[in-house]
Amino acid sequence: MKFHQFILCSIFVIAFLPSCAAQEMDVRTSTPPVISTIKVSPTSTEILVLPTANVFINPEEQSGTTVIVSVGDIVAIALPSASPTWQVTFADTIIQSLIPPEHMNQPGEQGWLFRAIAKGDTDVRLTAPAMSCDPGTPCPPAAPITFAFTIEVK
Repeated sequence: MKFHQFILCSIFVIAFLPSCAAQEMDVRTSTPPVISTIKVSPTSTEILVLPTANVFINPEEQSGTTVIVSVGDIVAIALPSASPTWQVTFADTIIQSLIPPEHMNQPGEQGWLFRAIAKGDTDVRLTAPAMSCDPGTPCPPAAPITFAFTIEVK
């Protein structure tokens, strides 16, 4: 990023971030904000603005459990430490992914973000491929790493 673009982005964040933080919203009684993309300049990187989660799931601690949420809740699922790459399965008629599809397998440190859109339940399964071995080193058989839990939307 060029220096003038950095300055422009910094001014934009300083000018508009406080007004965003000042807005309060009861996510259980009102509609969460829509995802939007902001382009600072034609050559800059797009900035994805996501709603704030009000339900947090740690798959390493909550695997095998049921998490109860309400329609409209924003659910954040932490990225397990075992792998940076995951296959994620869920019923998209119950929860809607709020991160771009190209980031579902590698969401980064922030993990995944979903909106509960309909009553019902969905099993969420995070599966990482089995660890690979260095070339020329025999690999013991290993099963993929899996975390599964249920999200029940009421």
